[in-house]
Order: sequence, then C-alpha cells, then structure tokens
Amino acid sequence: MQATAGLKQLAVGLFFAVTAPIVATTLPRPIAPAEPYRLAQASSRAKITKVIATNLGNPIDVAVANKGKNFLVTDGNRNRLVVLDAKTGKTVKAYTGLTSPYGVAATDQYYYVSELINASNVWYGQLKRINPRTRAIKLLRNTGPGGRIFANSANSLFVPFDYVSYFFVLRYSQSQPAFRTIHQSAFEIFPTDIQPSDGIYLVTSLSSSGCLVRVESGIKRRTIACHLGRPQSIVVLNGAYFVSDDNGRLLRISSSGQVNTLLNRGLGSPGGMVAYQGKLLLTDMTGGRLLEITL
Repeated sequence: MQATAGLKQLAVGLFFAVTAPIVATTLPRPIAPAEPYRLAQASSRAKITKVIATNLGNPIDVAVANKGKNFLVTDGNRNRLVVLDAKTGKTVKAYTGLTSPYGVAATDQYYYVSELINASNVWYGQLKRINPRTRAIKLLRNTGPGGRIFANSANSLFVPFDYVSYFFVLRYSQSQPAFRTIHQSAFEIFPTDIQPSDGIYLVTSLSSSGCLVRVESGIKRRTIACHLGRPQSIVVLNGAYFVSDDNGRLLRISSSGQVNTLLNRGLGSPGGMVAYQGKLLLTDMTGGRLLEITL
C-alpha cells in the first residue's frame, strides 16, 4: 500500500532518529528524461592494459588506499574486503565477517564499506568502518538500499541511498564524526555510485533503463543521460564522465549528455571504478578480475 503524503513526511522525519535497519520494498518511479544524446560505436583508443588481479570472487567495487600502495576490493561472494598490493596485485590481507559488502572507500585512517542486504526480498543498507590497525569493524549507520560510496581528499564520505520514496545523499566527516543530509529529493532512483565534482554530485542510477543524474546540495536534481543499460560506477577524469555498464561496456558521457562507447569487449561484467595515475581501475564482477584501463 502506498503511503499518504503525510505519512511519508513523518517517515522521513523518523529516519534520522531510528537505529533499526531501514528497508525498502517499492520500485523507483521514472525520473525526468535526458536530453537527446548520441550513442556511438566503440571507436576510442581505450584498452585493457593489465589484469591486475584474478580470483577475486564477485568484486563489486574498488578503492585506492594508503597513498596508492594498496587497492581495496569488495567481494560479494565471500563477504570480505580484500586488500591488494598495488605493485603486484597479490592479496596481502582480507577482512571477513561482512554482510553482502558492496561499496568501498578509504580515508587516511579508515576503510569504509557499504552493505546492500536482501532479507526475504526486503532491501536495506548498512555502512561499516574498518580500522586497518586493529582490524576492528564498526557499524556506523543503517540506511535505505544504496550503492557504492566515495571518500574525498578531505576525508569526507558521501553515501547515496533511497528511503520511503525519497533519494538521499549523506556526508560523513572523519574529523567530526557525524552524518549530515546534503541532498534530499522525491522518488527513488536506485543509486549505484556517487562522485562529487565541482560542487555537484554525479550519481549512476538504475531508473529509466539506467541514468546518470546530477544532484546538488538541497533538492535540485537533473538527469544528464538515460538508456545507459545498467550503469554501475562513475568516475570524473580530465573533465569527462566515465560510466561502467555491467552489460560489458565502458562509456564516456559529456556534461551535456552526449554518450560514446569506449570499450565493449573483454570487460566481462564491469562494476566499480576508481581513477589511479591517470587510468581507470575497473572490477569485472562475474569474471573475478581487477582490470587497468588506459584511456
């Protein structure tokens, strides 16, 4: 049964006071259509230049940690976070005891993992913090179902998720540990990743056949492009937006919504991405690989 407007507002208000898992069972409504764009065939010089690691299970997301010395990969099959040596690609450590790990991000002190949990067809999220010195894992917050997360150089964490017909972005500061809502807008979008860029937030969404959405602090939200398949991750590099589609494609999208296919072979099922030394690190979720992409 769909909640009335009054009940929805009450639920949103209660969201910031409860500690029980936050669940969602409704499907997202379509978001605004994008402006017309061109979807070209793969024609760039982008290529896979290295298979960094294999046998990673179901690698959903990747992050760079410890000043570039390590790569972090969430493995949904074994419910663990894998720490790789950036030079050799070998596993140097693994954190187990997670529940359906999804996104990963790193600050100068901690690793953060978002979990996307399905309990009897009811989805909800959790955000956990890992102390790499003590190996302690702490639950920071329950959320609605969300996706990958992002940490910036100022050690702030950005967390996208849906809850009760709304889409939220939270910001968590490591220096002043607290969550603050920086964006709230109507209708769920099924977010899969977030990337702050020049005062805005770019979010990949599974609504409307897959979209890239631009959101701002407050309530403003605008669709950049749709019909992207199943977009999984977003990286901004040299002013361009790069999006992975788990149908086997790497896309480049302009701020005006023009879409070009950079790669459509050899990627398996592309998942999480991160920029590293001018290149892209990309997980192959079904192939258990971490790939290096030169653009």
